[in-house]
Formats: sequence, C-alpha cells, structure tokens
Amino acid sequence: DYGLTGLLSLEIDKDQACIVDYVLSCRVMGRKIEETLLHAAIAQASAWGAREVVARYVPTAKNKPCAAFFRGSGMECDETTSTFLWPALKPFPLPRAVRLTLDGG
Repeated sequence: DYGLTGLLSLEIDKDQACIVDYVLSCRVMGRKIEETLLHAAIAQASAWGAREVVARYVPTAKNKPCAAFFRGSGMECDETTSTFLWPALKPFPLPRAVRLTLDGG
C-alpha cells in the first residue's frame, strides 16, 4: 500500500472539462496509476455532461514525465499550444490489471 500518491482535479466550463492539477508521486509512476487517474477523470467529466476533456501542458523539468504520458495516452495533441484533448463520451480504457472502486464521497 503506497498510501496517497497523487491527485487529478477537473474544472468544468460549459461542456469542457479542464484538467487543472495532475500530480503523481514518482514512486508509483509506470504502475498504471496514470491511466487509472485519467480513466476516472474522463468518466467523471462525462457524468457531469462535458463533451471533451482538455489538458494544457506547462513545460518544466519536473513535468516531462507528464508530457510523455499524455503524448502516449492516445489523447489528441496540439503541439503548438501543448494541449491534449479527449472526447468525454469516449471512455478512456482502464488498464486490464486494475480493478477500480470509486467512493462517491
């Protein structure tokens, strides 16, 4: 049990959900937590009525793993604005090895 290892927050603006914070401890990177967080965020955005999920990447030395994840995630990328998009009605795949239980709290 790694305890609390990350967070992802969404801000809803009309029919767009924007990923505001996407923070993950390096001790769990590469263990499918990245995909699981994105899966849960997109499912929640869809439940809230969003049409798309947007992540705006802010380049820093510590953010490079995040950029690599978003680029490899299948999200549509606009390199000129460092923006990644996913249609909220299209479920983001949950990794096969993950069983997710969400607490509605």
